Amino acid sequence: MFTPAISREKENKARLKEKAILLVEQKGWDIQKAFHRYGFKISPFSYPRILARYRKGGWRNLVDTRGGNRHPRATLPVLDFIRRVKRENPTQSAQEITLLLQERFQLTFHPIYIGSLLRKLRLNNPPGRRRVPKPAPIHHIDHAGSFFLKGICLKMGIIDTLISTVMNRIQALQKSQPSENLSILQRSPPAIQAKLESLLYMPLFRMERIWHFKTVYPREGLGFLIGRRLPYKYHTMDGFLREISRLNIAEPLSENLAKCYIEVFGIEFETLDEQTFYIDCHDKVTWTHFNIPKGKHATRNQILKLLKVYFLHDFQGRPILSLTQPGDSHLTQVLFPLMSQLEQIVGKKVIKIAVFDREGLAVWVFQKMTKQGRRFVTFLRDNQYESEGDFDIPPGGRYRPFRKKDGQVTQLILDANKDLKDYKTKETYHARTILIKDKSEDKLSVVVTNITRQEEPDPKKIVKRYAHRWEAQENPFKRMKPSVYLDTNHGLKAKELPTNRTLLRKRQKLEDIIVAKGAKIQKAQDVLK
Repeated sequence: MFTPAISREKENKARLKEKAILLVEQKGWDIQKAFHRYGFKISPFSYPRILARYRKGGWRNLVDTRGGNRHPRATLPVLDFIRRVKRENPTQSAQEITLLLQERFQLTFHPIYIGSLLRKLRLNNPPGRRRVPKPAPIHHIDHAGSFFLKGICLKMGIIDTLISTVMNRIQALQKSQPSENLSILQRSPPAIQAKLESLLYMPLFRMERIWHFKTVYPREGLGFLIGRRLPYKYHTMDGFLREISRLNIAEPLSENLAKCYIEVFGIEFETLDEQTFYIDCHDKVTWTHFNIPKGKHATRNQILKLLKVYFLHDFQGRPILSLTQPGDSHLTQVLFPLMSQLEQIVGKKVIKIAVFDREGLAVWVFQKMTKQGRRFVTFLRDNQYESEGDFDIPPGGRYRPFRKKDGQVTQLILDANKDLKDYKTKETYHARTILIKDKSEDKLSVVVTNITRQEEPDPKKIVKRYAHRWEAQENPFKRMKPSVYLDTNHGLKAKELPTNRTLLRKRQKLEDIIVAKGAKIQKAQDVLK
């Protein structure tokens, strides 16, 4: 390797520096005192660099090379090698050629010198920065399966329905109230679509409230799902949700989604199954300090601040229409508006049979259903009647086998009648009642309906149509465990331990303290080092 000549004077100075270093390292002298003894004035902060150079190459590495010719000059073999390299790869830079020369000739050239040679040989690259291909970034995306759900939403037209409904309402508001000061009115459709999709896909990432944009999910998956690098911040989504609620799009959005579902599912409303609908509500607990109506949460057995979301499912268990009401609302108040809203969307009378639970039990409801030419199926309250003696049994009526288990009959069924009485108005209603008797528990359950025996002589089919409600509507509600914090999932034989929120807060507080203490310890160690 090329080594420049060392003058006698520079060599002596380098050896004196070596002696000063030995005084410091072997005898523990003060740095400035040791170097001052041999005529050098250095700062203690420069000593680690000088010591490192000495340990790497001895006294020769302490020689002052300033002002000398440290680099060799290019010879003919070097110039030929540079020409050959540029001929094989014209985009080679001066820095890259310098490394190749060091490997080929064991000579260390400066990149600036090689650059000047390239200009003289007319082999330099054109002006400007060289385009360096960037490797595709690798992103670790969690919840990758959510992209399949997004594809389903796109294929069903759900996202198009959402954005078109919101944009139509924004355009109408801009015409009717041009002075309305809402930032959402100036947002572009792609920006509004990304925020709507963020709200739509929140449950996929165990996010239940807007606050969870700040606490639960600070990762990248939701951002990539909506077409952004990162998800939106909490304050952005909070402001967007506040403004979109002022657009009053709940009713048109429900109608447009119902039209979308009916078209996608191909419902023609021609068969009896297509004309059968299940109606019930899902209690949504609302965590707020405001004074809002409360209601009885049946699954949690508590009086809570909540909203009731009433769903209308078809016979296959697909939610067609929903309606959100305050927590103190009742099914009897929502039953007929929900059915009439669906029929307004379709444009004709399509609900032949309505199946609902005991909450819709009222004589006036039965009378109105019969007057409108509809049929209903529901259950009477438990333990309201003790035996079949409380019912009118037609001549020849008797219990018949209904359900069997291991070859043994476990339930019996009896087709009877009953005059139901409204204790407020004193009006009565003659209904068809189907008694189901459990032999093991001696328990009597009663299905009430206005489906006549001429329309359906077999009572088992009516009971099975009601029992189908569990799979079509009840079980989907029970699967919404994260939204109601259930410890059991009735009907699915699934169990989940309840979350101890108090211990969770204490644990988070202690973890924050540990992180803070660790940062202080690390900082102290760095100072000592």
